[in-house]
Amino acid sequence: MKLLFPDYLLNELEEHKTEIMRKAKVNEEGFRIILDLLLENVKIVPKETYMDKMEEALKIVGRIDKDDAPYFALALKINAGIWSYDKSYSTKEKSKFSQRRNSLRS
Repeated sequence: MKLLFPDYLLNELEEHKTEIMRKAKVNEEGFRIILDLLLENVKIVPKETYMDKMEEALKIVGRIDKDDAPYFALALKINAGIWSYDKSYSTKEKSKFSQRRNSLRS
């Protein structure tokens, strides 16, 4: 089983690399090792696969965090759910979304 992620994940990991390294207490080499291990267990889905769902995803995330839209678009595309600890998504439309979807798996 592999978890599916939009290719946007790679941008986010690079953008937050310094913070991840600090919190994980690793250097650049350690970060690369962790990243390689992570990528062995996920399937990265290209943007072209889920772009047709971005408008709907943006409506779902609203003003909460537009950076989450690619994750919601992918979930909509494959009729899956979102695994998130973000409490903002446990209300209103967001909870309906996660309740009516399956787990985000391949």
